[in-house]
Amino acid sequence: MWIKLLFFAISGGLLFKQILEPEIAKRGALHWFILIFSSLCLIALGGDIAYHYITHDPERIGSLRFVARKLGIEDRGAAALDCPSDPKSFDNLPKAQKQECALVEAKAADALQYKRAVAIGTAESFAEYVKACDLCVYKTEATAQALRISRLAEVRLDDEHFEDARRVNTFGAYSQYVNTCKVCRHVDLARLEIKSFEAASSLKQQPIEGPASGVSPRHRGRFALTRGIALDTNSGLMWRRCALGMTMTQGTCAGTPEQLTIEQADDRIKDYSAEGYSDWRLPTDAELWTLVDRQIGDQVTGKLFIDEEVFPRLARTTGGNVIYLARRADQTGFIKCAAVNFVVPFYSHAYCWSDYPKLLVRGKSSK
Repeated sequence: MWIKLLFFAISGGLLFKQILEPEIAKRGALHWFILIFSSLCLIALGGDIAYHYITHDPERIGSLRFVARKLGIEDRGAAALDCPSDPKSFDNLPKAQKQECALVEAKAADALQYKRAVAIGTAESFAEYVKACDLCVYKTEATAQALRISRLAEVRLDDEHFEDARRVNTFGAYSQYVNTCKVCRHVDLARLEIKSFEAASSLKQQPIEGPASGVSPRHRGRFALTRGIALDTNSGLMWRRCALGMTMTQGTCAGTPEQLTIEQADDRIKDYSAEGYSDWRLPTDAELWTLVDRQIGDQVTGKLFIDEEVFPRLARTTGGNVIYLARRADQTGFIKCAAVNFVVPFYSHAYCWSDYPKLLVRGKSSK
């Protein structure tokens, strides 16, 4: 076919050259011969090419060329693409051309099979392609797609299991998630929740004594409030209601939190006395996380996931977050501190030189 097109172009060029040649009548019989010969060649080749495309299945030819172009075999020429549609004509082809046509047909079928798998878009469809394909041109892509889709499905299932544990919100629910998860994207947070339940269970048996002043506490949920102190009746921990650097005045916290690193805060509270006690300390991450209350928090309205009547005037960062720093109960890793955001809520490891505000607590530390 390409040879025919080449002769077609040469004949056309000769014809136009003779037509445009000035004083053609004076040039002699040779020029007239070239003119007539090129015209006849142009007509014959043009008719043959037109007949070829009319008598072949144009849709099939187009699909083969598309597949050949996508598979990078278009440079094989007419033998790879000029395949007749009827069996009789195909049988008359040379052996080499038959092999080329059969290869293109096989790759076209393979491409169609892969396209169907892509259209379905499931891990099973790609796995079925890999299992049933003959040439398997797209085996690598299909295998990768099947693994990716399976991974996404496992991640979604893992998220659902963790949300179920959150809705139940019990020690057993979080423990079951940790023991049965496969992807385990939320395992750190689940273990933190487990630590919180363990801390509450151990400390509840040894409640901290209330203030010695004899003032009757005001109860707010699980907290017993007395001036600047909040006694958690679940865990037995006693919290200072205002951040370090602020003081309780007329039912709210006045002043601004001190911007200290963990080490600076430790030095600050060595001889620190407030609300009649001098044994305040920084909380662990598990203890600080017990203050998260999902029943009152709402990200849509901006209501914090901590009781703001118990802990008023919580300091916000420039980005609007309410982040407080704590020491990690697990001190084996490189990062020894953690941060809890009461806007999201969100727990993350944090560097100990961060100067986020700090709440103080009394009671047995949950290790």
